[in-house]
Amino acid sequence: NKAGDGAVLAEDALQAQELLAHSMPDAVILDLMMPVRSGFELLENIRWDPRFQNLPVIVVTAMTLNQEEREFIDAFSVACLDKTRTPELIDTLNKLLADN
Repeated sequence: NKAGDGAVLAEDALQAQELLAHSMPDAVILDLMMPVRSGFELLENIRWDPRFQNLPVIVVTAMTLNQEEREFIDAFSVACLDKTRTPELIDTLNKLLADN
């Protein structure tokens, strides 16, 4: 598989949780700034669910993160990338998918 093959888009964190309730993706690309609920909350909910303990999550953001936010993301995701660096995101996702 290549990055983006079979990709499913969720408009917000609630829709993402609904999609995750019915499927097991190869990876999640998570924007921190979403309507309804933050990406931080979704990431925490993903990690609390035993089914998703090993699910790779790549966080993308344009936010400036404080130390506490950075530590949280580092603990619960495989990478945190600047939203504007698309090639790096695609390379990271392709590597994760190749490793699975």
